[in-house]
Amino acid sequence: MSSNDWEQRKFADFTWDAGKRNKEDLDLEPYAITNEHGFIRQRDAHDDFGYMKDTDRKAYNIVQPNSFAYNPARINVGSIGYYKGCGKCDS
Repeated sequence: MSSNDWEQRKFADFTWDAGKRNKEDLDLEPYAITNEHGFIRQRDAHDDFGYMKDTDRKAYNIVQPNSFAYNPARINVGSIGYYKGCGKCDS
């Protein structure tokens, strides 16, 4: 195998679930993950049908900076994003 060859590997072989629920209801900026823009503030993503500011954030996952996350309800359309922010966020 040369250094230019590709190796097929399963995604699970080099990723791990780093998700942690916001059980303590920390006041973090909530984000949505879209197929068009990746991470986007929820207030921007859901403007058409109302910002979800009153949603119970305890069910949200805390996303660490420099992490990938995906929307499990919309993974079929590519709703995955890379969060490079400087602080934690809810997703």
